[in-house]
Amino acid sequence: MQKRWWIALSVGLVVLGLVVLGLVLGGAAWAQAGDTSCVVSIQPYRPGQPVPPVSEPRCFPSLEDALKGLRLEPVRPTPTPSAALPNLDFPLRDGNHCVVNIEPLQPGERFSRIRPVGCFASFSEAIAVATDGALQLPPDWNPADGLPEGPAPAQGNVVVGIDYEGANFTGSTLVWETDHTPGCSDGTSFVAPSMPAGWNDRVSSARSYSGCNHYYHYEHTNFGGAVLDCGGSCSNMGVMDNQTSSERWTR
Repeated sequence: MQKRWWIALSVGLVVLGLVVLGLVLGGAAWAQAGDTSCVVSIQPYRPGQPVPPVSEPRCFPSLEDALKGLRLEPVRPTPTPSAALPNLDFPLRDGNHCVVNIEPLQPGERFSRIRPVGCFASFSEAIAVATDGALQLPPDWNPADGLPEGPAPAQGNVVVGIDYEGANFTGSTLVWETDHTPGCSDGTSFVAPSMPAGWNDRVSSARSYSGCNHYYHYEHTNFGGAVLDCGGSCSNMGVMDNQTSSERWTR
């Protein structure tokens, strides 16, 4: 019994010695002659393929020497969704009927570019400005009647949507216009990831125009939460009443 114990102890000491020797030799390979900075090369891993090998370390006396010949790329932080949202905190309170300009969604972009146009005392004046004067409504035009049907102008801005503060197309209005005359009819989309100041959680009815057959209203900014597709017209928003925080228009 005692002999077996000594044999086991001897084997353990031999294994421990080999481990220590490996650590010493490995450390020497990574710190040759006082080298302090080492470089290894590794390839990207692709799912379903073998794990790529790591090259033997190449060590250098200094970090500056180690970095010579390497191409260094700056790290570009990815913006958070909130930081990526365009600034729509512009004042829209000089009148009851406000106009904003929205540009078509461009390839590679997440949001449309949006800028304020202004607010006006009457719906007729707001529409005249929104369409660059192409559509002149009578001064006493009822906003609930929306826009008259007719062919789109050959040039100038067109309206893609109108949000109403009250149900059944009543109250203050927010007119979305674009200088892209075809609107949505050519497959163009318009994307507003947040609402202008004073219009968050305020929409109670809506209409869309210019070939925008789908008018989506989202509960949260950046198209989160519940969503309601008004199609061409919503006289009320149902459970989405006073809940709209972002919008999207498509054909």
